[in-house]
Amino acid sequence: LHAEADRNGVPPLGMEKATNPFLRADQPALAKAVGMVPEARPADVFAKLRKAKDEFKG
Repeated sequence: LHAEADRNGVPPLGMEKATNPFLRADQPALAKAVGMVPEARPADVFAKLRKAKDEFKG
């Protein structure tokens, strides 16, 4: 990651898209991973991810 980051420590957008689930809400595999049907609307997948993050007690 550090080798890929720019001088401000920000990773390239491609890496962020590959690793950040909030940027992959349109992928059927992610919908399945959060217990939804693969055809789920990306907005619904995003909302479920957001709710899970908000409720996480870790």
